[in-house]
Amino acid sequence: MADSNRDLGLTYLYENRQHRSQAGKMAERQQQQRPGSPTLTMAPLPHSNDASRDWGPAQGNLETAKMALDALRSLIMDAVFLDEEAYTNSATLQLYQQRLQAQQRRILQLEGEAEALRVESGRQQDALVQQRSLTRAAEARIQELQQELENNAVVFDMHYSELLVKGEEIERLKSVIEGMGGTG
Repeated sequence: MADSNRDLGLTYLYENRQHRSQAGKMAERQQQQRPGSPTLTMAPLPHSNDASRDWGPAQGNLETAKMALDALRSLIMDAVFLDEEAYTNSATLQLYQQRLQAQQRRILQLEGEAEALRVESGRQQDALVQQRSLTRAAEARIQELQQELENNAVVFDMHYSELLVKGEEIERLKSVIEGMGGTG
């Protein structure tokens, strides 16, 4: 069996004396509290010969927290309550402040979206300018090719005319040769 001086759980279970003294302290605190205030109950911490070393700092922290809670409770109980009109006005003001903050957040969000749209619009305008310059270059190239094609058509037409003239000359010379061959 475990040594009850070393085992804090067993010490807690077997030391009724400590439980009674802690329960008495709790009852005193509850009597000091104002009526209608909620009470926070805690089970007492176990004590043993080594408990001061093991539980001492924790008990100090809990006592400090209890004192802070009691101070806060007394501040709340001593707080000034406003009349209905002042409360309504402050509640309305709080509502307007919340709405204002929400609208300011929405404005910031919309400004961000507008800035993103401006950037996107700028990119699209740059792309449009680039596309227009490419279109102008393509149209200029088309004009050059059309001019070259027209020039080639004129040259082809001249060569064709010359070929027709040469063909007529050949036919005429053939007829002259045939006419000379028939007389000779």
